[in-house]
Amino acid sequence: MKNPDLNVKLHEIRSHIRTVHGNVPLHRKESKRKYSFSNLPFGQQLAIWDELWRTENDFWPRLHAFFLFGAAPEKRKRAVRDVADNCAMAGAGG
Repeated sequence: MKNPDLNVKLHEIRSHIRTVHGNVPLHRKESKRKYSFSNLPFGQQLAIWDELWRTENDFWPRLHAFFLFGAAPEKRKRAVRDVADNCAMAGAGG
């Protein structure tokens, strides 16, 4: 991975999830935990969790990413629109 800051954020997530010993309801509760990057715009948070999803093979970290994605449908829609708008602007030379 090229971004050392991203590595720190992924390590923060993985370290926390390794401390959670329990069932799915406990993991759902713990997935609401605030991370150092939780105040970033949702699209940036989503990029961090997407990287975790793509690079992690363990069930529990992927479940936390799934909880984040499913918990905020309006934020998710807005983030997708923002990405589409940015792509459209880039394609139009903007």
